[in-house]
Amino acid sequence: MLAIGLAAPMSVWAQDSQPQEIQDDVVVTARKPLDTQQARRFVARISAQTQGQIARFDADVCPLVIGFKPALKEQIDARIRRVAKAIGAGVAKPDCRGNVVLVATDAGGVLVQRLRSSRPDLFSGMQPAEIRRLARSAGPVRSWATTAATNEDGQRVGEAKSGDSKDLPKLYVQSASIFAPSSKQVIEASVVVVDTPVTLGKTVIQLADYATMRALARTRPVEDVEGIGTILTLFDSATPPQSVTDADVAYLTALYAMPGTRSLNYQVGRIAKGVKGASAPKP
Repeated sequence: MLAIGLAAPMSVWAQDSQPQEIQDDVVVTARKPLDTQQARRFVARISAQTQGQIARFDADVCPLVIGFKPALKEQIDARIRRVAKAIGAGVAKPDCRGNVVLVATDAGGVLVQRLRSSRPDLFSGMQPAEIRRLARSAGPVRSWATTAATNEDGQRVGEAKSGDSKDLPKLYVQSASIFAPSSKQVIEASVVVVDTPVTLGKTVIQLADYATMRALARTRPVEDVEGIGTILTLFDSATPPQSVTDADVAYLTALYAMPGTRSLNYQVGRIAKGVKGASAPKP
């Protein structure tokens, strides 16, 4: 997906001083049980909606890691795959085309500008003002996703059936309901660009899990959400989690378990139910 246009200046630190390695284990500590409203506020706070839905991947997830030593690239790739598989997303074979991209660079704004010129398709669905804000952001993370509207079978707008005219954009749907949309918003590619200085002191697991949480759904970084632990606080907390948390896993699991053709309110409710359940004491 990003075979062209990713040549951005990489700091010497990115090549020589890499994130520390830890064992690929996840130790999750549950906090006090949440009530329904707390869980819904958490989901609403971290979710960025796309045309009235929380977008997700329909295609198999294929990590592409840039700016790290080869050995660490392999570990990050493996970790993203492991978490994606655990939450129910499809995972592509190793020789796939990258659609979940993690880049470490000390020129994130420059990279965004270059990609805007060389790969405008990566910003499909974004307004010019959004792209400019992304490039001008002070960092330390710039993240975005390419999304598209499809029908139940994954057919995009403009992909007419055989023999049909393509004069006008079309989206053929198999069903219609007043309770659920007839189309779904899917993520076609996600890019997470991290400034190399802020990766200092972070582990491979933390970086991989943060990228996974930002890329597999259009989520937002947060400082704190009512004390609910989330890897999304990685760059905004003095004591961030060591890996994805119960709430993170529950969020992604619920999103990928339900049909894609569901309204935002329905999605938030189902995800909040999963997050609330994950906070309950284990027997």
